[in-house]
Amino acid sequence: MRSVVMGIFILTVALAGALTIDLVRQSLKSDQVQWEPYLAHTINPVVAPVSAKPIAATKPTAPEQAESAEARPMLVFFTADWCGACKMMKSRVFSRTDVAEEIHKRFDAYHLDLTDPSIEVQVLAQRHGVLFLPTLLITDANGKELARLEQATEPDEFLEWLEGGENRWLESQKKPAG
Repeated sequence: MRSVVMGIFILTVALAGALTIDLVRQSLKSDQVQWEPYLAHTINPVVAPVSAKPIAATKPTAPEQAESAEARPMLVFFTADWCGACKMMKSRVFSRTDVAEEIHKRFDAYHLDLTDPSIEVQVLAQRHGVLFLPTLLITDANGKELARLEQATEPDEFLEWLEGGENRWLESQKKPAG
């Protein structure tokens, strides 16, 4: 009986040690993307209940005023602390230097944290039709959606999605001939 208890104890200690090592390893792989707060760079919504009709906006801010010559596509990451798939994206995708470099080279990167959302954050999430986390959007400087990703993905698939979204943005920037 004593050897069974000792075996269970040793197994428990070994599992706890393995879990601790895995948690430390994951924490070392941190998000390398420098996200700006999306709320600070969007149209300031009039405070209203989330269930209200579309929100009338006050004056536009930087992204909405951007000149097309200076404009870059925006990458918006809707996330929350309680979202396991969001944490996976941060540790497995956004922790990679090549992914962070591609994002910074091609996009203005923003995030919106839905952990404990204010009314303004809820309005923005509703305005963008965010139903799942993580949700990533590629938009033009005016907030027009060009690409949407509503799931965690592997780094190579994510880079392909970024390229497709950038290509849609480039197409939208072409001036009509004539």
